[in-house]
Amino acid sequence: MGKGLVTTSMQRHSAIAWVLTGILFFQNLTPVMAESFRSSIVPLMRAHAHNDFKHPRPLWDALEHGFCNIEADIFLQEGRLVVAHKRKEIDPTKTLQALYLDPLLKLVRKNNGRVFPNGPILYLFLDVKAEPDLTYLALRQALIPYVEILTVFRGSTTTPGAVTIILTGHQARPLIIRDPQRYVALDGQLQDLKGVQIKTTELDSPEDIELQTPLLTFADSHLVPIISANWNTLFRWNGRNSFPIRERWKLRKFIQQAHAKGRKIRFWGTPDTEQAWQLLWQENVDLITTDNLAGLQKFLLKKEPPWHRLKNPIPDISANLQKWMRAVEINWNVKIGSR
Repeated sequence: MGKGLVTTSMQRHSAIAWVLTGILFFQNLTPVMAESFRSSIVPLMRAHAHNDFKHPRPLWDALEHGFCNIEADIFLQEGRLVVAHKRKEIDPTKTLQALYLDPLLKLVRKNNGRVFPNGPILYLFLDVKAEPDLTYLALRQALIPYVEILTVFRGSTTTPGAVTIILTGHQARPLIIRDPQRYVALDGQLQDLKGVQIKTTELDSPEDIELQTPLLTFADSHLVPIISANWNTLFRWNGRNSFPIRERWKLRKFIQQAHAKGRKIRFWGTPDTEQAWQLLWQENVDLITTDNLAGLQKFLLKKEPPWHRLKNPIPDISANLQKWMRAVEINWNVKIGSR
C-alpha cells in the first residue's frame, strides 16, 4: 500500500516535471530556433518588413525570412521606449531593447560582427509616433550600450556597423543635425533630393548635446541615405492590370534622381501583390515593402542572387573551358587523322 502511494507520488511529480519542462521549452522556443537557423538563411537586401512588430514573433519572423530591412513604431512612455502602433496599444513589457536591440546584440556577437553570418548590414527603421525631440534624446541614450553593433555618423563620415538605424516618422531634424556623433540616420523625403538647406537656428541647445555643426547644412547622404515616399500620393495604380506608361516614367524619374545622389529609395503604401513586387523589382526600387514575409521571400529568391555570390562572384571559367574545348578538338583531329 505504502509502496503504491510512493510510486503514484513519484509518477505525479514526474508528470508535473514534464509539463513544466514543456512550458519552459515553448516559452523559449522562439529565440532558440531563430538563433539556430541563422546560417541557413539567405539575406534579402531589398526586402523590407513593414510593421514588423505586428508579426507573431517580432524581429525573428523577419530574420528567418531573410529580411535585411525591418520597421518598428516607437513611443516614449514614462521614460521608456516602447514598441506599438498606437498609444492605446502600448504594452510596457514590449520595449525597444527587449524586442530588437538586445536580440540583435546577441546575434551580432554570435555571428562574428554581423546579424546574418557573413551577411550585409541590417537596417532597423524606427518610426517615431510622437514627441520627436524627447524621443530622440531618450533614444540616443538608449543606443549607447549598443554602439559596438551600430553604424555611427560623424558629420560627413559614416562608420558602418552591423546594424544601421534609420529614423522615420516624426523626426527631430534640427536636433539630430546638430548632434556631432549620431547613431541614427534619417529617412528622407523626395524634397531632400533638391539639396535644400535645413535651418536649425531656432533650436534651443539641449545641455547633453554639444553643438559643433554649422547652423545651416544640407541633407547629404550621410544624414539621409534613404528616400521614402507615399505611393498613394504619387501614383493611382493599385496593383491590378498594367502599370500606366505615364506613371512608369514618373516612377523612373524619382528612382533616377535618388540614385544619382547616392540614395536608396522605397515607397510605402504600395500594393502588396506579386505584380507590384515585380514592377518595383524591375524598375530597381531599392527596398520593397511588405506585410507578407513568406510571399516576398519566395519572390525575391527567384530574382536576387544570393548574398554570398554578390560578395564572391562566380569565377570566370571561360578560359579554362576554351582550353578544354581546344584539347578535345585536337584529340578529335588526331583520332580522325589516324584513321
